[in-house]
Amino acid sequence: MPQTGITDKEVTVRAWAEIVLNMWRDRLVMLKAWDSGELYHSLENTLFTAAGGDVDKIEFAFKLYGIFVDMGVGREFSQGNPGDLGFTPSRERKRWYSGIFYREVMRLREILIEKYGDDYASQVVLALHPVKDLKYARAKGGL
Repeated sequence: MPQTGITDKEVTVRAWAEIVLNMWRDRLVMLKAWDSGELYHSLENTLFTAAGGDVDKIEFAFKLYGIFVDMGVGREFSQGNPGDLGFTPSRERKRWYSGIFYREVMRLREILIEKYGDDYASQVVLALHPVKDLKYARAKGGL
């Protein structure tokens, strides 16, 4: 059988990344964070592999204003605002990506540990969250 260059690890991580995008899309619909559909349709991911087929990095992308939707801020909040808007803002926080992302990164770690071992999982998780998981890597003796 011819070698395609795609490893089992890459297939696993690609499937995980697609699941994350689908969860984000479902969450946007559930929270009714849908105006023009631009944010929904802008969600994408890119997988970067190193020599030998090891996953080096996963990059998620979406429209910048998606961050503001998640935080509950927007047009009525101007830069340099002293805090007194003179009205009560109608925007509410619609947490569509931040909680899901952290939870799913930890789930990816568990999947990779089960399939490929602790060293590989630590490398991927550190690449995704270098600050938060530094403590984990040090506890495991990786740094």
